[in-house]
Amino acid sequence: MKRILAIALALLVIGCAALAEDVQPFALENGVAWGMSPSEVLAIEGDTDADYQSIGKGTLLAVDDTAFRGREADAGYVFVNDALAMALFALDAEDADPGALIAEMDAEYGEHRDDRGSAYFNATSHLTGILYTIMPEIRGVGALWVLPDGTQAMVLTDVGYGYEADDVLVAFIDHARLYASKDASLGEPAPALEP
Repeated sequence: MKRILAIALALLVIGCAALAEDVQPFALENGVAWGMSPSEVLAIEGDTDADYQSIGKGTLLAVDDTAFRGREADAGYVFVNDALAMALFALDAEDADPGALIAEMDAEYGEHRDDRGSAYFNATSHLTGILYTIMPEIRGVGALWVLPDGTQAMVLTDVGYGYEADDVLVAFIDHARLYASKDASLGEPAPALEP
């Protein structure tokens, strides 16, 4: 009986290890990956005019004239404790039909769920200490994917709060890294969305 239990336990451990290997850490198409430092991201982007801004609990690296899925975009990379935790791409609606973009991301990440940006606004509220909400008058498009490694990906339109009405915002959030902090007084993170 002990031998059977030992074999069953060994198979369970091997099976769990095999499952863990299947979950690949998320990386953007340009090779930028979670946990990179601002200098590592800047080396990939190659923008010598990039701008750094403090945003509460993080730092934003703003990069103009980059690309997302072959479309012109401006990017914002958010770092917490000098590790990349969030990536934002603002695309002009003339260059990026949100329906086509959602279809492309559905093909890569699986079927989306409709969401007007709760994960995005929760993350932004946490970073800045200012409560951001979905404005009721906005009737834009919102799609959300939760990837196997926990990354939240979303496509949003009519976001407001500094984005043009015709912008399409694509956001990627590393929930665990975004809410990591050296300062325990910053409070508990919002619950992660389940895949």
